[in-house]
Amino acid sequence: MAASVLHFGMDECNRVLVLRNVGYLVEDCPSINDVRSAFQQGIEPEALLFSKSYAVERGEAVLLARSSCSQAPLIRFEDMDDAGDEPNFDLVIPPLTTPGAWLQAVAATIERSHILQARSIAIRERSDLLRRQSEILRQECESEFEKSARQRRIAEKVILEFRKWPKSSDET
Repeated sequence: MAASVLHFGMDECNRVLVLRNVGYLVEDCPSINDVRSAFQQGIEPEALLFSKSYAVERGEAVLLARSSCSQAPLIRFEDMDDAGDEPNFDLVIPPLTTPGAWLQAVAATIERSHILQARSIAIRERSDLLRRQSEILRQECESEFEKSARQRRIAEKVILEFRKWPKSSDET
């Protein structure tokens, strides 16, 4: 099954139709209010695609995306009039890229994202396990420290009592 994606911006190149024709589930959000509404409805896309839009709205959509579903890659379809913003995106598709090429790039980006998410889950689970083991060891160390302190106090009492004993005549 193809991925679920959210498309933001003006779809002048019919990319939404192309995506749907190859099996993607596309939530088309031409405006920032549509993006906000989609996230409020609990939509969790596997990728967010950005087409032609004003830079301010695009920036706001990126912020919304990162705060709502930070795991999804951000993919930008660059247009001839508005280049830039590449650091905010996981993939930037240059103008005039053929549908076959950009579909392959989108699929590969989503797949990499899935792999990274799976690795992240494994790392978090390993970290949780190590944290729990560390807490158990800390408690065991604390218990051993208390036990050692009790034994030291007993030994100190024995030494004090021993020093109080009269010395035998053989030792003098």
